[in-house]
Amino acid sequence: MNKLFKTLITKRDGGASSSTTTSTEGITSNNNNSTSQDILLTLTHLRKVFYEYQHPKIQWTQQDKNDRLYSTLPMVIKVLSVLTNNEWEERFPELSDYTFTLAKLLVYEIRMRADKEPNTCAASQAIIEYLEMNDEINSLSGWSLLRSLKLLSTGPNFIMDKFAQASLPSTFVKCLYLFFDLPEILITNSNNDVILPKEKRILLQQIFFQLLSRIAMSHSCVDELTRRDDLLLLFNAISSNCPERNIPWRMQASEMLILIGKHSLQPAIQCIHSARCISQCVENIRRATCDLSLMDIARVYETLICLIIESASLSSALMDDFRLAHCYVHMKDIILRLENEWINDESEKFFARFITLLGDFTYAGHNELKLPGRPETIIDIPNFVMPQPKKTGFIVRNISAFTILQSIFQQSTYPFLVNIVFDTISSVILADNANYFLCGENLSPITEILYNKPNNVQLKIYDLLEFIVFQLKYIPHRELVNLSIMLKSHNCVQSHKNCVKYLIHILKFNNVLKDALRELGFIEVLITRLHHFATLLKESVQDPNDKGDNMDQEEKELGFMVMEALALLLSHNQKNAKIFREHGGARLAHNIIPYRLCRVAALTVVLHLVLCTGGEDDTGTLLGLIHTAKLEELEMKSVILKGFLYILRESHRTRTVFRKVGGFVYIVSLLISMEGCLAVPPKHPWTTVSRHEILSIIRLILNTLTVAMRFEPGNARLFENEVRWQSLSDAIKLLGCFTNETRLTDSIISSKFDYASKHNYEIFEQLFYSLNERILSSTDLPLELINACHIARCFHDIALDCIDKSLVNPNLKNEPIKHGTSMDNNEDTASSPLFRTSALSMSSAARTSATFTFPSYMDEPIIVYPGAIVCFLQIISTIPRMMDEQYSNRLQYFLMLTLKNLLKYDRNLQIMATYGFSQHIIHICEVALQNENHHLHTSVEYIFERLATFILPVRTL
Repeated sequence: MNKLFKTLITKRDGGASSSTTTSTEGITSNNNNSTSQDILLTLTHLRKVFYEYQHPKIQWTQQDKNDRLYSTLPMVIKVLSVLTNNEWEERFPELSDYTFTLAKLLVYEIRMRADKEPNTCAASQAIIEYLEMNDEINSLSGWSLLRSLKLLSTGPNFIMDKFAQASLPSTFVKCLYLFFDLPEILITNSNNDVILPKEKRILLQQIFFQLLSRIAMSHSCVDELTRRDDLLLLFNAISSNCPERNIPWRMQASEMLILIGKHSLQPAIQCIHSARCISQCVENIRRATCDLSLMDIARVYETLICLIIESASLSSALMDDFRLAHCYVHMKDIILRLENEWINDESEKFFARFITLLGDFTYAGHNELKLPGRPETIIDIPNFVMPQPKKTGFIVRNISAFTILQSIFQQSTYPFLVNIVFDTISSVILADNANYFLCGENLSPITEILYNKPNNVQLKIYDLLEFIVFQLKYIPHRELVNLSIMLKSHNCVQSHKNCVKYLIHILKFNNVLKDALRELGFIEVLITRLHHFATLLKESVQDPNDKGDNMDQEEKELGFMVMEALALLLSHNQKNAKIFREHGGARLAHNIIPYRLCRVAALTVVLHLVLCTGGEDDTGTLLGLIHTAKLEELEMKSVILKGFLYILRESHRTRTVFRKVGGFVYIVSLLISMEGCLAVPPKHPWTTVSRHEILSIIRLILNTLTVAMRFEPGNARLFENEVRWQSLSDAIKLLGCFTNETRLTDSIISSKFDYASKHNYEIFEQLFYSLNERILSSTDLPLELINACHIARCFHDIALDCIDKSLVNPNLKNEPIKHGTSMDNNEDTASSPLFRTSALSMSSAARTSATFTFPSYMDEPIIVYPGAIVCFLQIISTIPRMMDEQYSNRLQYFLMLTLKNLLKYDRNLQIMATYGFSQHIIHICEVALQNENHHLHTSVEYIFERLATFILPVRTL
């Protein structure tokens, strides 16, 4: 604006000399050609003229006196532009009287013109013509007087006091109101060197507004306005309509009120309160005859809020007036109407400014709010402590402003407004940990209509709710109730996904949330969502093995989230499990396990039920479910067995339940049902199943049996006496890679072959300990012997109770090259939290190059289950005879050598001797003991002699 001012002055003077420019410019610095001597002479002349004005030698008319004053204006502009503020009074002692005289002159000139005119329009025109710049350079008019007073206003503080004594503030405020009626600026054809009328108006407004701003910041000037009740005039001004050309005058009235609130003292605030200024202002804009636009009304409220914010630290009177005038509700209605009627880029800027101002309004208040007592809730997070305000200046003091923000958020539909309102609400809550509780620990108005808001806003809401739980360690019960209602009543999939994701996050934070969500009814609600998912699943997926491509992706994701949330709710929580069963949740989860799409997720829910008290029925149902699939469909059986491995490891009670519901019988019968699966070629229906998939399920079956007996003497006795190791051995023989022999037979080939030479059995040793079939790529080893070696390794691991520990590096994947194909792992199984520690599948075992060694998990191999050693011995006797019998003999030799190595340890020898292993040796290996040329004679003889040294009776020998 200053640059424009200089440009217009230069334009008016037509490029005049610097001395002329200096004489007419009161804001810029003194002409460089002026010297201190010039200033001194000018100041002397100024004082002389003013003295003659004060003490006339002859009788002057009023006009003569005024002319005399007007003649001093160029001089005072020149002098004061050079002197500093400290020098003004020192060099010009009459400054105080001079200022008062100039102010009185301007007041007189304005009032005289206003009184002469018949109406406000003519009066405003007359005043503006007097105050505006004339085209004549040396014209002595109101323009020079106004500029002089503006320059004086920057001086010492007493200058403003003189303005007040002269009633200049009151006169200016009345002018401001009069200028609302100014007519259109007449545009006349004139020389290009002459300033245009519109430019003159801009210059006048600049000077006039600067003076008004200084008046608003002066206590004495505001006191003068207070005494004359002109503050009400300012409130009427901001709430009155005016032509668009005169809007700058109304905007200045708003600025003036804000400055008054910021810089004035208690008397001004008391005057505004006593005169009911705010109430009168609001009544003006509410009248039916009010022709202000919605935007203008909103700007009135913007001014009032700024005024109240600035004055709130001194008094609560204006804030009370604002509330009693029902401004909050009206203001909300205006914003919502404006949202519907005026949507463009300009409105977005206004909304951003206004809503941010409302956010600042929440911190305004004369008194601090009292922090409420500890909320009375059903359940609290342990160690919850009510946060105390930090005295940062961002503490909520105005609940009404916060409430109105929530109300606007509820009813707004315009995305930009919704976003900016919630961002403001969020910033208020996050500004201080105490603010949430000062606001009544209640964001339920927001969560009530959450589903109607844009997705990005919903995510922000859940982030804020997470802050309440994670940072404040408080459970927002009322907000959670609204979320529960939303999940139950509305069918908005994306909203439901966001909600369930939030529940998952907070459930992982603290176990007490499981009880809180139960009390708030979330278990029943999530069961309803699970039922909806199950219905869609049955309608969309005809084949249980289908991947569900026909099912809506959003619904699918929601279903998985619901099951994850339920699993978290049920985990180690007996009450939740009971409610889940009572409302049919267990039945629902069992029914959808057969669907491959959601098998792991549903099984996770069921397994958490099994881990809770009363899981007998669920355990039995799961065991029965294994047998419902077709024989060759091993994927579901594999997943369920892995689930059993997890829960059997986790809980003593689960292992006891497993025994009571006949779990051992179920598992062994599953092995029996796989008859012929490892034959070459496999029997129907195993021809379509990957050999490695078959080996994987066999290992899982044996692993499950082993883990079920671990640390459970009762289970081990049951298996030993009722299920019996011999039954397990018989079931293994039915797989198709073993003969029906029960005893060793003589070899038909020459006994001169050196079986003891390591290179002759090394290939089996490598396969046995690594289970890596890649090493077989260059051999023609029969497939039956490879399968037999895998099964023998399983029983070796069972005997040492290390079947789920022996594969130490499952990440090295080596695809088998020569035999069969790899099993397709269920992707969900790998990602499920429940199965992260489950036993490794045989598909991994078949691909790993990690070598099994005893020291990796124990100091020395200790036999835990001697019955498994007997099965191992029986497996040696049933190794099938191939056309090249040397391969079978070499495998038998290695397996017997492995058994011999186990019995080198005295403890193992004592265990096996006590178990009666010598009798099994005599029965199964009689041929090898009698025939010194038998390829197993040396190993069998060593084992038998070692056993004999312990407890073998003489008669047995």
